[in-house]
Amino acid sequence: MTDGHPASARGRVVGALLPDAPENARALFAAVDARAPGAPMVTLWPGVRRPGVDALVAGQDLVLVVVAAGAPPSLSALAVAELTEVAPGALVQAVPLAARHGAAMRRAAVGQALEALR
Repeated sequence: MTDGHPASARGRVVGALLPDAPENARALFAAVDARAPGAPMVTLWPGVRRPGVDALVAGQDLVLVVVAAGAPPSLSALAVAELTEVAPGALVQAVPLAARHGAAMRRAAVGQALEALR
């Protein structure tokens, strides 16, 4: 548990489900960050970016825009441009999601993006 929220550990990685309300998500993120200052953190926010999330995104080092198979390139370009403005110090990158590869493709894409930070 992390401040009353479910958390799970997998090796050296701990996952906590962020609450739906952006202000609660930011508070939980700050609490987890305070417990492990300087530790790498990955935040996943599925779906459309909602109001109030920008403050959480702004503090990230890496922002991945997962693009559905067949999505128009202009859509991912727009998302990358907007997120680059929100998080000017972050590496913002579009990652294609091939429908037939699912989870394996997502893991590989995240691995490639993390390598870009090194």
